[in-house]
Amino acid sequence: MNNSLKLDDEEFSADEACAATGLSKREFNFVRASIFSLNGFQENQFFETDQKYQWIIRPEAYFSYLQYLEFCHAIEYAKRAYWMAVFAVIVSLIGVFISKFL
Repeated sequence: MNNSLKLDDEEFSADEACAATGLSKREFNFVRASIFSLNGFQENQFFETDQKYQWIIRPEAYFSYLQYLEFCHAIEYAKRAYWMAVFAVIVSLIGVFISKFL
């Protein structure tokens, strides 16, 4: 998805997309139906890899990508929360140690 957003133009061929993303034609054909849809009247045409089409990122793909980004942020914040909890336990143990022995 990141690579698909790097393509500057809405109109590109499958060959250009494969070159920009590093996917093989087989891999691109596998994922194109779930990520992209063709613009308007082009949906009924026979698909050729060297012909330029107007592509639209499907809403489902876009929102799935946003969910993935949110998941990555959640993992990052969970790690921060873990280390803050470890720090809080260490501080409380130091406080208990100081109150017991001083």
